[in-house]
Amino acid sequence: MRKLAFVLILFLYVQQVRADFLLETTGSYLTDSTAVTNTDTSSRTVYNIGLLFTLSKSVWGGWNYMGLSQSDTVTNTTTTYSTVDTGPSIKYFFGKGDVFSLSATYNFTSKASYQSGTASSQDWTGTSYLIAFGMNPEVTEGLHIGVTLNYYAAAYTKKVISSTESSTSNSKSMVFPALSLTKAW
Repeated sequence: MRKLAFVLILFLYVQQVRADFLLETTGSYLTDSTAVTNTDTSSRTVYNIGLLFTLSKSVWGGWNYMGLSQSDTVTNTTTTYSTVDTGPSIKYFFGKGDVFSLSATYNFTSKASYQSGTASSQDWTGTSYLIAFGMNPEVTEGLHIGVTLNYYAAAYTKKVISSTESSTSNSKSMVFPALSLTKAW
């Protein structure tokens, strides 16, 4: 109910101001492989899509949807983690020509899946947040392309293993770079 109230307030406020909007996308893919006796591999993929509306000249607010997946294989044991998160986001542009940005997202919903080796898969539910600092020069009017440095943290309070639900205190955090593309109308 609180989520719905927040969204309604946000959209009512947006209708009172100029209804410009911004589509934001970021993506990152990192991979690593080390071969000594065994071959250890690691890969991470992150994507982020946000639809934001102007709140003031340099401040935008809206809704964010992100996904993250990783797979690590160490000594022939594979551990996988993937999550889909969604929640409100705010973005602030600053500097000469608004080339820099700082954004914060609080994801009300973070639904993850975790599995290590041959153990049963676990489904986790909780919340997360994403903080990003970007350098996004404008290439044409309203189109910014650049890079961001991101900090992601999630806290999970519920897990389900083989249809059995229980409380948990699992967490995940990571810092990663990403390519960024934003278009304002």
